[in-house]
Amino acid sequence: MAISVELLESPTERQIKQAIAVALAAFEGDICIKNMTGGNETLRELLFRSMVGAGAVEGSFTVRDGADNIVSTGIWFKPGRMMMDSVLQRYISGSARLVDERDTTRHLLPAWALM
Repeated sequence: MAISVELLESPTERQIKQAIAVALAAFEGDICIKNMTGGNETLRELLFRSMVGAGAVEGSFTVRDGADNIVSTGIWFKPGRMMMDSVLQRYISGSARLVDERDTTRHLLPAWALM
């Protein structure tokens, strides 16, 4: 069975959803995630969506692929950069799904950011 690691420069909605699902499963019950969400389980998906989204727009978003399914993911930032250090990352990470349909900047967002 061949497994590859790929850099996703323009991830699809399906790839974003798979990466979030992998992170949710991998960090189930993790004390650090509980601390970051204040113990609110309903925030876990939003947390991972924000992390994956930030990496996808301004970092490096890599996946380990097995049989057309993402089985592992990594998010990397260049030296001098970090997660949520730009307005674009913060916008896509949390508030993009709340953007009004009439917003003139909506067209600048990748489709998966508006899910």
